[in-house]
Amino acid sequence: MARANPANKPQPNDAAETEKKEPIIEYYGEGAKDVKFNTDPNATRIRVYADGRILTDY
Repeated sequence: MARANPANKPQPNDAAETEKKEPIIEYYGEGAKDVKFNTDPNATRIRVYADGRILTDY
């Protein structure tokens, strides 16, 4: 028999997984750490390249 709770509603034991976490920031290339950017609070991963490109995963 299936669970009576809807699949899209967070369960009480899933509350720990929904906590806000800092995004993972990865730097690629020499000088990538010198690139200035604003972190998006909704991002899960941010990739910063030395040529100034910033890729954000949600």
